[in-house]
Amino acid sequence: MSDARLSAVEASYLSFEQPGRPIHVGAVALFEGAPLLDGRGRLRVDAVCDLVAARCDQHPQLRQRLSASPGGFDRPRWTPDLDFDVARHVEEIHLEPPGDEDALREVAAEVHTRLLDDDHPLWHLCFVTGLADGRVGLIDRAHHALVDGVGGVDLAAAFLDLDRDGTPAAPPPGGLPAEGGAAALDTAVGGTLRASAQLARSVADAVQHPTAALRSGAGLLRGLATLVGEGMLAPSSSINTAPGEGRRFVWIRTRLDDVKVAGRSTGATVNDVVLAAVTTGLRSLLVERGEPLPVGLELKALVPVSVRGADEAGTLGNRVTAIVASLPVGLADPDRRLARIVASTRRLKARGEAGTLGALLDAADAIPAPVARVLVRSVRHQPFVNLVVTNVPGPPLPLYLLGAELLEAFPLVPLSANLSIGVAILSYNGALTISLNADADACPDVGVLAAGIEQGLHQLGVGVSAAAVAPAAPAATS
Repeated sequence: MSDARLSAVEASYLSFEQPGRPIHVGAVALFEGAPLLDGRGRLRVDAVCDLVAARCDQHPQLRQRLSASPGGFDRPRWTPDLDFDVARHVEEIHLEPPGDEDALREVAAEVHTRLLDDDHPLWHLCFVTGLADGRVGLIDRAHHALVDGVGGVDLAAAFLDLDRDGTPAAPPPGGLPAEGGAAALDTAVGGTLRASAQLARSVADAVQHPTAALRSGAGLLRGLATLVGEGMLAPSSSINTAPGEGRRFVWIRTRLDDVKVAGRSTGATVNDVVLAAVTTGLRSLLVERGEPLPVGLELKALVPVSVRGADEAGTLGNRVTAIVASLPVGLADPDRRLARIVASTRRLKARGEAGTLGALLDAADAIPAPVARVLVRSVRHQPFVNLVVTNVPGPPLPLYLLGAELLEAFPLVPLSANLSIGVAILSYNGALTISLNADADACPDVGVLAAGIEQGLHQLGVGVSAAAVAPAAPAATS
Protein backbone atom coordinates (compact mmCIF):
# COMPACT_ATOMS: atom_id res chain seq x y z
CA MET A 1 0.00 0.00 0.00
CA SER A 2 2.69 2.47 -0.98
CA ASP A 3 -0.04 4.34 -2.88
CA ALA A 4 -3.17 5.45 -1.00
CA ARG A 5 -5.31 4.86 -4.10
CA LEU A 6 -6.97 1.46 -4.39
CA SER A 7 -5.96 -0.76 -7.29
CA ALA A 8 -8.62 -1.91 -9.72
CA VAL A 9 -8.70 -5.33 -8.06
CA GLU A 10 -9.09 -3.84 -4.56
CA ALA A 11 -11.87 -1.54 -5.75
CA SER A 12 -13.64 -4.50 -7.37
CA TYR A 13 -14.12 -6.09 -3.94
CA LEU A 14 -16.19 -3.06 -2.93
CA SER A 15 -18.43 -3.51 -5.98
CA PHE A 16 -18.98 -7.21 -5.25
CA GLU A 17 -20.05 -6.57 -1.65
CA GLN A 18 -23.73 -6.68 -0.64
CA PRO A 19 -25.57 -6.62 2.70
CA GLY A 20 -25.07 -9.99 4.38
CA ARG A 21 -22.41 -10.89 1.82
CA PRO A 22 -19.27 -9.02 2.88
CA ILE A 23 -15.99 -9.38 1.03
CA HIS A 24 -13.53 -9.58 3.86
CA VAL A 25 -10.84 -12.04 4.85
CA GLY A 26 -10.11 -13.18 8.37
CA ALA A 27 -9.78 -16.10 10.70
CA VAL A 28 -11.04 -17.74 13.86
CA ALA A 29 -8.20 -18.17 16.36
CA LEU A 30 -7.89 -19.84 19.75
CA PHE A 31 -5.64 -18.48 22.53
CA GLU A 32 -4.65 -19.50 26.00
CA GLY A 33 -7.15 -17.78 28.22
CA ALA A 34 -5.49 -16.86 31.51
CA PRO A 35 -3.40 -13.85 30.36
CA LEU A 36 -6.41 -12.39 28.53
CA LEU A 37 -9.07 -12.86 31.22
CA ASP A 38 -9.87 -11.10 34.47
CA GLY A 39 -11.01 -12.77 37.66
CA ARG A 40 -14.60 -13.04 36.35
CA GLY A 41 -13.55 -14.85 33.18
CA ARG A 42 -14.18 -11.75 31.04
CA LEU A 43 -11.81 -10.13 28.58
CA ARG A 44 -9.32 -7.59 29.90
CA VAL A 45 -10.76 -5.08 27.45
CA ASP A 46 -8.72 -2.07 28.57
CA ALA A 47 -5.43 -3.97 28.30
CA VAL A 48 -6.36 -5.30 24.85
CA CYS A 49 -7.41 -1.84 23.62
CA ASP A 50 -4.20 -0.29 24.94
CA LEU A 51 -2.14 -2.86 23.05
CA VAL A 52 -4.14 -2.49 19.84
CA ALA A 53 -3.94 1.32 20.02
CA ALA A 54 -0.16 1.16 20.46
CA ARG A 55 0.19 -1.12 17.44
CA CYS A 56 -2.04 1.17 15.37
CA ASP A 57 0.37 3.99 16.21
CA GLN A 58 3.18 1.83 14.80
CA HIS A 59 1.14 0.82 11.71
CA PRO A 60 -0.55 4.05 10.50
CA GLN A 61 -2.47 2.27 7.74
CA LEU A 62 -4.65 0.70 10.44
CA ARG A 63 -5.99 4.20 11.14
CA GLN A 64 -6.95 4.76 7.49
CA ARG A 65 -10.52 4.81 6.21
CA LEU A 66 -11.85 4.81 2.66
CA SER A 67 -12.69 8.11 1.01
CA ALA A 68 -14.80 8.02 -2.13
CA SER A 69 -13.69 9.97 -5.16
CA PRO A 70 -15.80 13.09 -5.82
CA GLY A 71 -18.16 12.28 -8.65
CA GLY A 72 -16.86 8.72 -8.79
CA PHE A 73 -14.24 9.68 -11.39
CA ASP A 74 -11.55 7.65 -9.69
CA ARG A 75 -11.20 4.71 -7.35
CA PRO A 76 -11.45 5.36 -3.58
CA ARG A 77 -8.39 6.31 -1.57
CA TRP A 78 -7.16 5.59 1.95
CA THR A 79 -7.18 8.70 4.14
CA PRO A 80 -6.79 9.19 7.92
CA ASP A 81 -9.83 8.51 10.09
CA LEU A 82 -9.93 11.76 12.06
CA ASP A 83 -12.45 10.18 14.45
CA PHE A 84 -10.47 6.97 15.03
CA ASP A 85 -11.39 5.13 18.24
CA VAL A 86 -9.87 1.72 18.87
CA ALA A 87 -12.89 0.73 21.00
CA ARG A 88 -14.97 0.57 17.80
CA HIS A 89 -12.71 -2.18 16.53
CA VAL A 90 -12.57 -4.40 19.64
CA GLU A 91 -15.63 -6.39 20.78
CA GLU A 92 -16.28 -9.14 23.33
CA ILE A 93 -18.96 -11.83 23.03
CA HIS A 94 -19.38 -14.01 26.11
CA LEU A 95 -20.78 -17.52 25.62
CA GLU A 96 -22.94 -19.39 28.06
CA PRO A 97 -21.90 -22.97 29.01
CA PRO A 98 -20.80 -25.30 27.59
CA GLY A 99 -18.90 -22.89 25.31
CA ASP A 100 -17.79 -25.60 22.89
CA GLU A 101 -16.34 -25.24 19.40
CA ASP A 102 -19.78 -25.58 17.80
CA ALA A 103 -20.84 -22.44 19.67
CA LEU A 104 -17.67 -20.64 18.60
CA ARG A 105 -18.24 -21.54 14.94
CA GLU A 106 -21.86 -20.42 15.17
CA VAL A 107 -20.82 -17.02 16.54
CA ALA A 108 -18.07 -16.74 13.91
CA ALA A 109 -20.54 -17.53 11.12
CA GLU A 110 -22.82 -14.73 12.32
CA VAL A 111 -20.00 -12.21 12.80
CA HIS A 112 -18.59 -12.93 9.35
CA THR A 113 -21.87 -11.94 7.68
CA ARG A 114 -21.69 -8.41 9.10
CA LEU A 115 -20.51 -5.58 6.88
CA LEU A 116 -17.61 -3.57 8.23
CA ASP A 117 -18.31 0.11 8.94
CA ASP A 118 -16.88 2.00 5.96
CA ASP A 119 -16.94 5.28 7.89
CA HIS A 120 -13.93 3.94 9.79
CA PRO A 121 -10.93 1.61 9.17
CA LEU A 122 -12.10 -1.67 7.66
CA TRP A 123 -10.98 -4.18 10.26
CA HIS A 124 -12.46 -5.60 13.46
CA LEU A 125 -11.45 -7.91 16.33
CA CYS A 126 -14.16 -9.88 18.13
CA PHE A 127 -13.02 -11.80 21.23
CA VAL A 128 -15.12 -14.75 22.38
CA THR A 129 -14.97 -15.62 26.08
CA GLY A 130 -16.76 -18.33 28.06
CA LEU A 131 -15.14 -21.12 26.05
CA ALA A 132 -14.46 -24.51 27.59
CA ASP A 133 -11.02 -25.06 29.12
CA GLY A 134 -10.73 -21.32 29.68
CA ARG A 135 -9.57 -20.59 26.15
CA VAL A 136 -10.36 -17.32 24.34
CA GLY A 137 -11.48 -17.14 20.73
CA LEU A 138 -10.69 -14.31 18.35
CA ILE A 139 -12.71 -13.65 15.20
CA ASP A 140 -10.72 -11.17 13.12
CA ARG A 141 -11.98 -9.53 9.96
CA ALA A 142 -10.41 -7.17 7.44
CA HIS A 143 -11.87 -6.01 4.17
CA HIS A 144 -10.35 -7.63 1.09
CA ALA A 145 -9.72 -4.12 -0.24
CA LEU A 146 -7.31 -3.71 2.67
CA VAL A 147 -5.51 -7.07 2.64
CA ASP A 148 -4.99 -10.23 0.63
CA GLY A 149 -4.51 -13.63 2.29
CA VAL A 150 -0.84 -13.16 3.11
CA GLY A 151 -1.50 -9.56 4.08
CA GLY A 152 -4.18 -10.86 6.42
CA VAL A 153 -1.53 -12.86 8.26
CA ASP A 154 0.60 -9.70 8.40
CA LEU A 155 -2.38 -7.77 9.78
CA ALA A 156 -2.84 -10.31 12.57
CA ALA A 157 0.89 -10.25 13.23
CA ALA A 158 0.69 -6.50 13.80
CA PHE A 159 -1.13 -7.22 17.08
CA LEU A 160 0.86 -10.32 18.05
CA ASP A 161 4.26 -10.86 19.68
CA LEU A 162 7.13 -13.27 19.19
CA ASP A 163 7.33 -14.10 22.91
CA ARG A 164 5.43 -13.72 26.15
CA ASP A 165 7.45 -10.60 26.98
CA GLY A 166 5.90 -8.55 24.16
CA THR A 167 8.43 -8.45 21.30
CA PRO A 168 6.30 -7.38 18.28
CA ALA A 169 5.99 -9.96 15.50
CA ALA A 170 5.55 -7.41 12.71
CA PRO A 171 7.93 -4.51 12.07
CA PRO A 172 6.23 -1.14 11.56
CA PRO A 173 6.10 -0.14 7.87
CA GLY A 174 5.90 3.41 6.52
CA GLY A 175 2.71 5.44 6.65
CA LEU A 176 0.40 6.45 3.84
CA PRO A 177 -0.17 9.86 2.29
CA ALA A 178 -3.58 11.48 2.64
CA GLU A 179 -5.51 13.93 0.50
CA GLY A 180 -8.89 15.57 0.72
CA GLY A 181 -11.15 18.35 -0.54
CA ALA A 182 -10.11 19.96 -3.80
CA ALA A 183 -6.93 17.90 -3.83
CA ALA A 184 -9.04 14.74 -3.90
CA LEU A 185 -10.90 15.93 -6.99
CA ASP A 186 -7.61 16.80 -8.67
CA THR A 187 -6.31 13.35 -7.76
CA ALA A 188 -9.48 11.66 -9.04
CA VAL A 189 -9.33 13.26 -12.46
CA GLY A 190 -5.56 13.00 -12.48
CA GLY A 191 -5.71 9.29 -11.68
CA THR A 192 -7.78 8.59 -14.79
CA LEU A 193 -5.54 10.81 -16.88
CA ARG A 194 -2.44 9.09 -15.51
CA ALA A 195 -3.89 5.68 -16.35
CA SER A 196 -4.60 6.81 -19.90
CA ALA A 197 -1.14 8.35 -20.12
CA GLN A 198 0.40 5.11 -18.90
CA LEU A 199 -1.42 3.21 -21.64
CA ALA A 200 -0.22 5.75 -24.21
CA ARG A 201 3.35 5.43 -22.95
CA SER A 202 3.12 1.66 -23.30
CA VAL A 203 2.06 2.04 -26.94
CA ALA A 204 4.85 4.53 -27.55
CA ASP A 205 7.40 2.19 -25.96
CA ALA A 206 6.21 -0.63 -28.18
CA VAL A 207 6.76 1.53 -31.27
CA GLN A 208 10.23 2.62 -30.13
CA HIS A 209 11.32 -0.83 -28.90
CA PRO A 210 9.50 -3.35 -31.10
CA THR A 211 11.75 -6.31 -30.22
CA ALA A 212 11.15 -5.99 -26.48
CA ALA A 213 7.44 -5.46 -27.10
CA LEU A 214 7.27 -8.58 -29.23
CA ARG A 215 9.00 -10.64 -26.53
CA SER A 216 6.60 -9.33 -23.90
CA GLY A 217 3.61 -9.87 -26.16
CA ALA A 218 4.74 -13.37 -27.04
CA GLY A 219 5.00 -14.24 -23.35
CA LEU A 220 1.50 -12.91 -22.75
CA LEU A 221 0.17 -14.85 -25.73
CA ARG A 222 1.83 -18.06 -24.46
CA GLY A 223 0.18 -17.55 -21.10
CA LEU A 224 -3.20 -16.86 -22.70
CA ALA A 225 -2.75 -19.97 -24.83
CA THR A 226 -2.19 -21.91 -21.62
CA LEU A 227 -5.47 -20.59 -20.24
CA VAL A 228 -7.27 -21.60 -23.41
CA GLY A 229 -5.52 -24.98 -23.46
CA GLU A 230 -6.56 -25.68 -19.89
CA GLY A 231 -10.16 -24.74 -20.77
CA MET A 232 -11.49 -21.26 -20.17
CA LEU A 233 -14.88 -22.17 -18.74
CA ALA A 234 -15.65 -24.16 -15.61
CA PRO A 235 -18.10 -27.04 -15.88
CA SER A 236 -21.62 -26.54 -14.61
CA SER A 237 -22.02 -27.67 -11.00
CA SER A 238 -24.50 -27.41 -8.14
CA ILE A 239 -21.84 -25.69 -6.02
CA ASN A 240 -22.10 -22.64 -8.26
CA THR A 241 -25.05 -20.58 -7.15
CA ALA A 242 -25.48 -17.12 -5.69
CA PRO A 243 -24.65 -17.27 -1.96
CA GLY A 244 -27.25 -16.14 0.55
CA GLU A 245 -26.64 -14.53 3.93
CA GLY A 246 -26.13 -17.59 6.16
CA ARG A 247 -22.81 -19.38 6.62
CA ARG A 248 -21.58 -22.73 7.93
CA PHE A 249 -17.96 -23.20 8.95
CA VAL A 250 -15.91 -26.41 9.13
CA TRP A 251 -12.28 -26.84 10.05
CA ILE A 252 -9.94 -29.81 9.69
CA ARG A 253 -6.69 -30.22 11.60
CA THR A 254 -3.54 -31.99 10.47
CA ARG A 255 0.26 -31.61 10.69
CA LEU A 256 2.36 -29.78 8.11
CA ASP A 257 5.17 -32.34 8.21
CA ASP A 258 2.71 -35.16 7.53
CA VAL A 259 1.49 -33.38 4.41
CA LYS A 260 5.06 -32.79 3.24
CA VAL A 261 5.94 -36.46 3.70
CA ALA A 262 2.81 -37.53 1.81
CA GLY A 263 3.88 -35.59 -1.25
CA ARG A 264 7.59 -36.40 -1.17
CA SER A 265 7.56 -39.62 -3.19
CA THR A 266 5.63 -38.07 -6.08
CA GLY A 267 7.23 -34.63 -6.00
CA ALA A 268 3.95 -33.09 -4.86
CA THR A 269 3.98 -29.80 -2.97
CA VAL A 270 1.92 -29.16 0.15
CA ASN A 271 -0.52 -27.28 -2.07
CA ASP A 272 -0.76 -30.25 -4.47
CA VAL A 273 -1.57 -32.68 -1.63
CA VAL A 274 -4.24 -30.38 -0.20
CA LEU A 275 -5.75 -29.80 -3.65
CA ALA A 276 -5.92 -33.57 -4.13
CA ALA A 277 -7.72 -33.97 -0.79
CA VAL A 278 -10.14 -31.16 -1.70
CA THR A 279 -10.76 -32.94 -5.01
CA THR A 280 -11.69 -36.11 -3.10
CA GLY A 281 -14.04 -34.07 -0.94
CA LEU A 282 -15.71 -32.48 -3.95
CA ARG A 283 -16.10 -35.89 -5.59
CA SER A 284 -17.81 -37.20 -2.43
CA LEU A 285 -20.12 -34.16 -2.39
CA LEU A 286 -21.14 -34.55 -6.04
CA VAL A 287 -21.73 -38.29 -5.60
CA GLU A 288 -23.95 -37.57 -2.58
CA ARG A 289 -25.91 -35.07 -4.66
CA GLY A 290 -26.36 -37.57 -7.48
CA GLU A 291 -24.46 -35.55 -10.07
CA PRO A 292 -22.85 -37.44 -12.98
CA LEU A 293 -19.07 -37.90 -12.74
CA PRO A 294 -17.63 -38.70 -16.18
CA VAL A 295 -13.94 -39.72 -16.07
CA GLY A 296 -12.82 -36.47 -17.71
CA LEU A 297 -14.74 -34.13 -15.40
CA GLU A 298 -12.47 -31.48 -13.85
CA LEU A 299 -13.70 -28.64 -11.65
CA LYS A 300 -11.81 -25.35 -11.76
CA ALA A 301 -10.29 -23.83 -8.62
CA LEU A 302 -8.91 -20.30 -8.44
CA VAL A 303 -5.68 -20.63 -6.44
CA PRO A 304 -4.24 -17.25 -5.38
CA VAL A 305 -0.48 -16.86 -5.65
CA SER A 306 1.24 -14.21 -3.54
CA VAL A 307 3.75 -11.91 -5.23
CA ARG A 308 4.52 -10.16 -1.95
CA GLY A 309 8.28 -9.64 -1.58
CA ALA A 310 10.26 -10.11 1.61
CA ASP A 311 10.62 -6.33 1.85
CA GLU A 312 6.82 -6.01 1.90
CA ALA A 313 6.29 -7.96 5.14
CA GLY A 314 4.12 -6.01 7.52
CA THR A 315 2.45 -4.04 4.73
CA LEU A 316 -1.19 -4.24 3.72
CA GLY A 317 -2.79 -4.08 0.29
CA ASN A 318 -3.26 -6.82 -2.29
CA ARG A 319 -0.09 -8.28 -3.84
CA VAL A 320 -1.50 -11.39 -5.44
CA THR A 321 -2.14 -13.08 -8.76
CA ALA A 322 -3.55 -16.58 -9.33
CA ILE A 323 -3.59 -19.80 -11.28
CA VAL A 324 -6.68 -21.77 -12.26
CA ALA A 325 -6.09 -25.36 -11.16
CA SER A 326 -8.01 -28.31 -12.60
CA LEU A 327 -9.42 -30.69 -9.98
CA PRO A 328 -10.03 -34.14 -11.59
CA VAL A 329 -13.16 -35.16 -9.69
CA GLY A 330 -13.99 -37.69 -12.41
CA LEU A 331 -11.01 -39.91 -11.52
CA ALA A 332 -11.85 -42.59 -8.96
CA ASP A 333 -8.26 -43.46 -7.98
CA PRO A 334 -6.73 -41.06 -5.38
CA ASP A 335 -3.15 -41.62 -6.58
CA ARG A 336 -4.14 -40.77 -10.15
CA ARG A 337 -5.91 -37.64 -8.89
CA LEU A 338 -2.75 -36.48 -7.12
CA ALA A 339 -0.55 -37.30 -10.13
CA ARG A 340 -2.88 -35.36 -12.44
CA ILE A 341 -2.82 -32.33 -10.12
CA VAL A 342 0.99 -32.42 -9.80
CA ALA A 343 1.38 -32.52 -13.59
CA SER A 344 -1.19 -29.75 -14.08
CA THR A 345 0.24 -27.32 -11.53
CA ARG A 346 3.78 -27.88 -12.85
CA ARG A 347 2.57 -27.14 -16.37
CA LEU A 348 0.78 -23.98 -15.29
CA LYS A 349 3.84 -22.71 -13.42
CA ALA A 350 6.14 -23.48 -16.35
CA ARG A 351 3.89 -21.72 -18.85
CA GLY A 352 3.40 -18.64 -16.71
CA GLU A 353 -0.34 -18.62 -16.03
CA ALA A 354 0.14 -16.71 -12.78
CA GLY A 355 2.14 -14.09 -14.66
CA THR A 356 -0.53 -13.88 -17.33
CA LEU A 357 -3.31 -13.30 -14.85
CA GLY A 358 -1.07 -10.84 -13.04
CA ALA A 359 -0.54 -8.90 -16.27
CA LEU A 360 -4.28 -8.87 -16.91
CA LEU A 361 -4.91 -7.60 -13.37
CA ASP A 362 -2.27 -4.89 -13.82
CA ALA A 363 -3.88 -3.89 -17.12
CA ALA A 364 -7.18 -3.41 -15.29
CA ASP A 365 -5.62 -0.41 -13.53
CA ALA A 366 -5.75 1.47 -16.83
CA ILE A 367 -9.55 1.14 -17.04
CA PRO A 368 -11.40 4.28 -15.84
CA ALA A 369 -13.10 3.66 -12.49
CA PRO A 370 -16.74 4.15 -13.67
CA VAL A 371 -16.23 1.63 -16.48
CA ALA A 372 -14.54 -0.84 -14.12
CA ARG A 373 -17.51 -0.72 -11.72
CA VAL A 374 -19.90 -1.64 -14.54
CA LEU A 375 -17.64 -4.50 -15.66
CA VAL A 376 -17.35 -5.92 -12.12
CA ARG A 377 -21.10 -5.94 -11.61
CA SER A 378 -21.55 -7.71 -14.94
CA VAL A 379 -19.42 -10.71 -13.89
CA ARG A 380 -21.16 -11.60 -10.64
CA HIS A 381 -22.19 -14.83 -12.34
CA GLN A 382 -18.71 -15.60 -13.69
CA PRO A 383 -18.36 -18.95 -15.51
CA PHE A 384 -14.60 -19.41 -15.10
CA VAL A 385 -14.10 -21.11 -11.70
CA ASN A 386 -16.13 -23.38 -9.41
CA LEU A 387 -14.48 -22.39 -6.12
CA VAL A 388 -11.51 -20.64 -4.51
CA VAL A 389 -8.78 -22.61 -2.70
CA THR A 390 -6.21 -20.39 -0.99
CA ASN A 391 -3.11 -21.59 0.87
CA VAL A 392 -1.49 -19.08 3.23
CA PRO A 393 1.87 -19.88 4.86
CA GLY A 394 1.83 -18.66 8.45
CA PRO A 395 4.71 -18.33 10.91
CA PRO A 396 6.49 -21.58 11.87
CA LEU A 397 6.83 -20.53 15.50
CA PRO A 398 4.30 -19.64 18.22
CA LEU A 399 2.91 -16.11 18.56
CA TYR A 400 1.42 -14.39 21.61
CA LEU A 401 -1.13 -11.76 22.57
CA LEU A 402 -0.59 -10.09 25.96
CA GLY A 403 1.41 -13.18 26.92
CA ALA A 404 -1.29 -15.64 25.78
CA GLU A 405 -0.11 -18.17 23.22
CA LEU A 406 -1.95 -18.43 19.92
CA LEU A 407 -2.89 -22.13 19.90
CA GLU A 408 -4.68 -22.53 16.56
CA ALA A 409 -5.97 -20.44 13.66
CA PHE A 410 -8.55 -21.22 10.99
CA PRO A 411 -8.61 -18.83 8.01
CA LEU A 412 -11.74 -17.92 6.10
CA VAL A 413 -12.15 -16.98 2.44
CA PRO A 414 -15.20 -14.86 1.50
CA LEU A 415 -18.02 -16.06 -0.74
CA SER A 416 -19.03 -13.93 -3.70
CA ALA A 417 -20.26 -14.06 -7.28
CA ASN A 418 -21.75 -17.56 -7.73
CA LEU A 419 -19.37 -19.38 -5.38
CA SER A 420 -21.07 -21.22 -2.52
CA ILE A 421 -17.91 -22.86 -1.12
CA GLY A 422 -14.51 -21.40 -0.20
CA VAL A 423 -11.48 -23.34 1.07
CA ALA A 424 -8.62 -21.75 3.02
CA ILE A 425 -5.46 -23.47 4.26
CA LEU A 426 -3.07 -22.10 6.88
CA SER A 427 0.17 -23.50 8.28
CA TYR A 428 1.16 -22.27 11.74
CA ASN A 429 3.72 -23.57 14.25
CA GLY A 430 3.86 -27.03 12.67
CA ALA A 431 0.08 -27.40 12.27
CA LEU A 432 -1.91 -27.19 9.06
CA THR A 433 -5.61 -26.34 9.13
CA ILE A 434 -8.15 -26.55 6.31
CA SER A 435 -11.18 -24.30 6.76
CA LEU A 436 -14.40 -24.45 4.76
CA ASN A 437 -16.76 -21.51 4.42
CA ALA A 438 -20.05 -22.67 2.91
CA ASP A 439 -23.35 -21.00 2.18
CA ALA A 440 -25.90 -22.36 4.66
CA ASP A 441 -28.67 -22.73 2.07
CA ALA A 442 -26.71 -23.79 -1.01
CA CYS A 443 -24.41 -26.18 0.88
CA PRO A 444 -26.17 -27.60 3.95
CA ASP A 445 -24.26 -30.83 3.25
CA VAL A 446 -20.85 -29.23 3.85
CA GLY A 447 -20.18 -32.06 6.32
CA VAL A 448 -20.03 -34.46 3.36
CA LEU A 449 -17.36 -32.27 1.77
CA ALA A 450 -15.38 -32.15 5.03
CA ALA A 451 -15.56 -35.92 5.50
CA GLY A 452 -14.44 -36.39 1.90
CA ILE A 453 -11.43 -34.12 2.42
CA GLU A 454 -10.52 -36.12 5.52
CA GLN A 455 -10.83 -39.32 3.48
CA GLY A 456 -8.62 -37.81 0.77
CA LEU A 457 -5.93 -36.98 3.32
CA HIS A 458 -6.12 -40.48 4.81
CA GLN A 459 -5.80 -42.04 1.34
CA LEU A 460 -2.57 -40.09 0.85
CA GLY A 461 -1.22 -41.12 4.26
CA VAL A 462 -2.03 -37.94 6.19
CA GLY A 463 -3.65 -38.21 9.61
CA VAL A 464 -6.35 -35.78 10.71
CA SER A 465 -8.46 -35.11 13.77
CA ALA A 466 -12.23 -35.01 13.52
CA ALA A 467 -13.82 -32.16 11.59
CA ALA A 468 -16.82 -30.46 13.11
CA VAL A 469 -19.59 -28.57 11.40
CA ALA A 470 -21.23 -25.46 12.77
CA PRO A 471 -25.01 -25.12 12.80
CA ALA A 472 -26.35 -22.87 10.09
CA ALA A 473 -25.98 -19.24 11.09
CA PRO A 474 -29.12 -17.12 11.02
CA ALA A 475 -29.33 -14.86 8.00
CA ALA A 476 -27.90 -11.42 8.66
CA THR A 477 -30.25 -8.48 8.58
CA SER A 478 -29.32 -5.54 6.40
